Amino acid sequence: MDDATDPDDDEGADDIFTCEACGNPSHIGQMTSCGDGGWMCPACAADAYAAFKACSHAWTATQDEWGEDAHVCERCAHLVCDADFPALFGHTAPERRAP
Repeated sequence: MDDATDPDDDEGADDIFTCEACGNPSHIGQMTSCGDGGWMCPACAADAYAAFKACSHAWTATQDEWGEDAHVCERCAHLVCDADFPALFGHTAPERRAP
């Protein structure tokens, strides 16, 4: 029997995390990072992705947890780093306005 199927193998036993959205436990290999240290189970991640894709975003400039320029949507609450805008939307991030 290989290690991946050995019931006596405790490796990976600590890889169960709680979904930030629904509170259910899932194996980390199936979860999606929320980017803030939290994790979402596959069902909640799929729901969040669908909401993100369906949203007509209203962006506000901010920074992510590492101080990188980002924008957060006031409607769906998703945060997108400015550097990721071209890959996600095919254009650069909205212009940042001086306070």
